[in-house]
Amino acid sequence: MADPMAAVQFSGVRGYVVMFRWWTLVAGVVFGVFVFINMYMPCDSDDASRSEFCDTLNVIESITDDNDGCSVVLGGDFNVDFDRKLM
Repeated sequence: MADPMAAVQFSGVRGYVVMFRWWTLVAGVVFGVFVFINMYMPCDSDDASRSEFCDTLNVIESITDDNDGCSVVLGGDFNVDFDRKLM
C-alpha cells in the first residue's frame, strides 16, 4: 500500500490528512504540545474493512510517534458496534 499520509505546515501548525477511501479519513493537527486527531473509521465487517481499520490505527500510531511528548486528543467515529455479528 502506498503511504497515504500527506503532511502540511502552515503558520507554525503542522497537520496531517490521510484518506484511504472516500469513507475512511484521519485528520490531525499539531498545535504546540497538543496533537488533535479526528477520524472516521470503516463500518463494514468484511475482511477489507477490518484491514483498513487496522491500517488506520497504524496511521494514528505513526502520527503520535512522530509527535512524541505531545498530549493527544483523539476523537471521531470509531464505528464500533459490539452487537454486530462478525461471522
